Amino acid sequence: MLNKLLIISPYPSADSAYDNPFSALASFGKNTLEAIRKKSPKTKMVVLADKYAGGKNYYGKNYEVLRVWQRNNISLYYHLFKKILYYRDYRVILIEVEWNLFGKNPLILSLLPVFTLFLKLLRKKIILVIHGISLDFTEISPQLGMRRDNWLTKIYSLGLKEFYRLLILSSAKVIVLEKYFADMINIYFQTDKAVYIPHGVDIDLPVIDKNKARRKLNLAVKDFIILNFGFINWYKGSDIIVKLFRQIKPGNIPKQSKLIMAGGKSGIHGQDRYYKHYFRYILKMIKPQERIIITGFLNEKLLPYYFSAADLVILPYRVFISSSGPLSLAYSFKKPFIVAEPLSRYFHSPDFKKAAESAGLKKEHLVFRFKADDLSDKIKKSVNNLSKMKNLSSKLRSERSWRNVSFKYLEILNSI
Repeated sequence: MLNKLLIISPYPSADSAYDNPFSALASFGKNTLEAIRKKSPKTKMVVLADKYAGGKNYYGKNYEVLRVWQRNNISLYYHLFKKILYYRDYRVILIEVEWNLFGKNPLILSLLPVFTLFLKLLRKKIILVIHGISLDFTEISPQLGMRRDNWLTKIYSLGLKEFYRLLILSSAKVIVLEKYFADMINIYFQTDKAVYIPHGVDIDLPVIDKNKARRKLNLAVKDFIILNFGFINWYKGSDIIVKLFRQIKPGNIPKQSKLIMAGGKSGIHGQDRYYKHYFRYILKMIKPQERIIITGFLNEKLLPYYFSAADLVILPYRVFISSSGPLSLAYSFKKPFIVAEPLSRYFHSPDFKKAAESAGLKKEHLVFRFKADDLSDKIKKSVNNLSKMKNLSSKLRSERSWRNVSFKYLEILNSI
């Protein structure tokens, strides 16, 4: 049995899971550890968390959250190492990894494999939970305002592969959130370290009566509400869904259909010149459209209202680089959903494929191409399949609940 566990992750406040202004990874980290704590209450856990305005240390039984490191500051490795030495008898270290883990400076993140290799020399057992995975930087370079044919982009592609190779070398185990990514890592890097544990689902979020939620949000009861949730981002296809929805004639989808972009500026990239241009471009497209609403950053208390008010959740992601947090929230509220073609790789995960088949759904029911006529067709067909789609979300809500997922984490932690 695991006695002590050290965790490096962004983290929310003591009273919340979804209020970290910079990283959705914070809620994932907290939900993971809270689920593990319920199953293994005697395991002592220390979280080495990020600093942000209003973020405070907090403590519980066998549980500490310490604000140790500052984003975009290379000295964060010194502060992390200092704490790791202080907790020297904590042999197992779990690190939640995403590209924006330590901010937007790629140089700082590039030192992470050096840091983990050094920890390995100190006989630490490193477990990585990797959230963003791509072996081809050209497919995601526009997210950072870089051209695909730029020489720097090609260098980044080479560096990205080496980054993962060294991380895997330093780790005892690599956890990813969909089977597609486990297969990618194990095949490309010729290893067996990568294992697939589904993105956990929060089943404790309050489900609100749809009409009550709409009254709270000043939405008409008769409208067909399509929800796109999360920070406005290029890789999430925020501009694509706005363009496509503008192109769809009102008569080609249910009457009074509205698209709600439930999110705001990226907390990481919001001040970058290229991102400001991208965000203004989206606002310009939305402004003349009464059928499209953008909310800005959502207070956690409003999250259940928007999901409860929705008829359909849509994920227009350009690239499949990680399991989607907004999709797990769709499961939480048992909501029907459709996804863009790149996310069809969810069907590689056995539990997803089995749940879809059990609900009587195939890829063609859930996946749309980046064409207005195909999107409108999928929206219309979803109206006829709402009960089947709700059934799919309900099945995955149960199977991927944090309670069930925590057993798989403990199995790995106890085997190290």
